[in-house]
Amino acid sequence: MSSCSGEDSEISESEIDSCEVDIYEELTSGKHFLRNSNGTFRCPFCIGKKKQAYAYKDLLQHASGVGSSSSRKTQEKGKHRALAKFLKAEVADDPEPSNGSKEIQKPLSKSASDDIFVYPWMGIIVNIETGYDQKSSKYVGLGANQLKAQFERFQPVKVHPIWNYQGHLGIAIVDFHKDWTGHHNAMSFEKYFAEIQCGKKQWLEQKKNGKNCKKIFYGWVARVDDYEADDYIGKHLRDNGDLKTVAELANEHKQRENTLVEDLKNEILLKSRSLESHEEKLKEMEYIKQEMDRKLALQDEAHRDELRKERQNQANIWSRLMAERNRHEATLALERDELERRHKELEKWEARNDAEKKKLEEEKRKNALKNSSLQKASLEQKIVDEKVKELMEHHKIEQERLANVVRKQQKELNEKQRVEVEIQKLKGELVMMKHLQGDDNTDIDEKIKAVVEELQEKENEMQCLEDLNSALLSKERETNDELQAARKEAIEFFKDQPNTRAHIGAKRMGALDDQPFKDAVKAKLQGGDWEIKASELCSLWEDHTRDPAWHPYMTIFIEGKNQEVIDENDEKLKEFRDEYGDEAFKAVERAMLELNEYNPSGRYPVWDLWNFKEGRRATLQEVVHHLIKQLKTLKRKR
Repeated sequence: MSSCSGEDSEISESEIDSCEVDIYEELTSGKHFLRNSNGTFRCPFCIGKKKQAYAYKDLLQHASGVGSSSSRKTQEKGKHRALAKFLKAEVADDPEPSNGSKEIQKPLSKSASDDIFVYPWMGIIVNIETGYDQKSSKYVGLGANQLKAQFERFQPVKVHPIWNYQGHLGIAIVDFHKDWTGHHNAMSFEKYFAEIQCGKKQWLEQKKNGKNCKKIFYGWVARVDDYEADDYIGKHLRDNGDLKTVAELANEHKQRENTLVEDLKNEILLKSRSLESHEEKLKEMEYIKQEMDRKLALQDEAHRDELRKERQNQANIWSRLMAERNRHEATLALERDELERRHKELEKWEARNDAEKKKLEEEKRKNALKNSSLQKASLEQKIVDEKVKELMEHHKIEQERLANVVRKQQKELNEKQRVEVEIQKLKGELVMMKHLQGDDNTDIDEKIKAVVEELQEKENEMQCLEDLNSALLSKERETNDELQAARKEAIEFFKDQPNTRAHIGAKRMGALDDQPFKDAVKAKLQGGDWEIKASELCSLWEDHTRDPAWHPYMTIFIEGKNQEVIDENDEKLKEFRDEYGDEAFKAVERAMLELNEYNPSGRYPVWDLWNFKEGRRATLQEVVHHLIKQLKTLKRKR
């Protein structure tokens, strides 16, 4: 086939006529598909347009209008003129179907069920236009994919063009699905060709009369005569199919269904027996679980009692230790004050002895000077003894006086030495009192030693108690970690459960309840889009409650401690309460108090276990009892 070509300007009638002839030949050969599956028509040259379902008259009007338009391109005008010509000459003005729904498969009559078909369902297409290819020296025609695309509405599985050594024979076999849908599509395929007068009967009449066949497709569903024919079609059918009646296929299908039902019954019986076995094991496991829960509860209670006793004993021991410690501190404080007093007295005596020592040294120096003078005078006396005989008596008196002075000075020196010894002894005692040790076994040394030993013993006992307390705290933290992990697992379980009226479950603490908003808006609007308004209002106040910049709280003194409550005088809350009532206000108040308690820093809702019956946080023991009760209820239902 030659292709149409043209330009957007300077359209000549010869180019349009040439294109019209080529397109008309393609339409008559069946290359372009006009009918939709619901009986309407479509324009094959307006691909991508929104409207693709025309009545016969509408499509003819569309083709004529585009073909006569002066603003269209050469190709468009030529194609639509050919389409209008083909519609007038080759396509009948069929009445428009009453609706666009697909044809529903009708029950087969007895004669139709006895008709022998080739199975799997196959259709035959003949009179496919072929051309001679100079390069391959063979005849060529439309390929499998092209043919399958043209008959896509019949949902073919595959199309097999028939070839021999000379090339394409202008014949193709269409495979349909093996099920009843495939049978319906095959019958629709045959009906389509019969409606356009291109069925098997017309094909055989034209071959018998020797007329030149039009360049359009002929098609029908393969039957026994096609299967037994001694040609390429019969060979393909015998190689790829078998002869079956619809009744035989229905019986085979029924037998397969019966076999499947029997197999399913056997499988259900086996599953029932397996289920009974699992139920027995479940009962046994439930009994074991109850025993373990009971033992665990007893152990937990015993552990709590033991822990309570240990804490009480620890508190008593700590009280006694603190009393002993206070008593010893008071005793040591008194003894410390006494030692400080005696230390100050010794410092006074030391200062006084230092002054006496300096005075004695001055006397010694004077005595040394006097002795030096006496020796000098004695020496002079010997020299001039003879000359100073008259002075002997005087010298004797002076000698006695000097002797008295020396004896006096010697006595004073001995006394000074004795005082120095006493001072050194006092200094030794001072050093002993400073360091709490010495050679003398005084009462203060014994008391200090006894106090130090007793204090060391008490410190060792205190260390032992601190080790025991640390071990108990570690065990308590481990138990608390296990309880917190169990709470998290329970929360995850209840989050996945559907909303029920159970007393125990998971609740988003801080989430805003939308029901009071719906009631308030519905009562206020009295109809209209109150649901949308309630949803918008609830979303707005969810944003308000999670805004960290808004803090409508106040602290008051309740039952001996400070507590934060909602400030009802806040302007935003007052306006909201006046406009939407107390119930909506209480919902906002409850959500904000929960956020302030459970997540004050993040200010977004968090999950927790909740006792809906009593309106408080649920304990782990309550959760376990609830789950056991649910399990028993499930067993009774089974």
